[in-house]
Amino acid sequence: MYDGTAYHGWQVQKRDVTVAETLEKALAQVMGHSIKCTGAGRTDAGVHAEVYVANFRTASTIPCDRIPLAVNTRLPGDIVVTKATEVPDDFNAIGSCLRKEYTYRIYNSRIRNAFLVNRVWFYPKKAGRGRDAPGGPVLCGNP
Repeated sequence: MYDGTAYHGWQVQKRDVTVAETLEKALAQVMGHSIKCTGAGRTDAGVHAEVYVANFRTASTIPCDRIPLAVNTRLPGDIVVTKATEVPDDFNAIGSCLRKEYTYRIYNSRIRNAFLVNRVWFYPKKAGRGRDAPGGPVLCGNP
């Protein structure tokens, strides 16, 4: 999981700091060799992920249940590895993904909430529900 506020998306880029680059550096320190992660998909700059699947290959003998503990000590507080599992050789986080779920949060109040900065879209105007909400037709699907 990660708070993407400080990152330019998931995928490694030449000039900007990304989640994948940060994770790969931490994994390389733990595994003792360079790591290339494959993520379940790209994310835009500033996007957060409550659950995100990525895979990498290693010859390390560190038990899977210890990898999150070791890697998290080398990651900034806004990226957390919650689980590591050994998978079949043909597993690929992109191709093996069965579904993706996106959550869009709108905070509808005349007063902002400091704890929700970078987590919601602040919309101070009166808004209805469903299709009458800001972005309703877009967020609710096809008319």
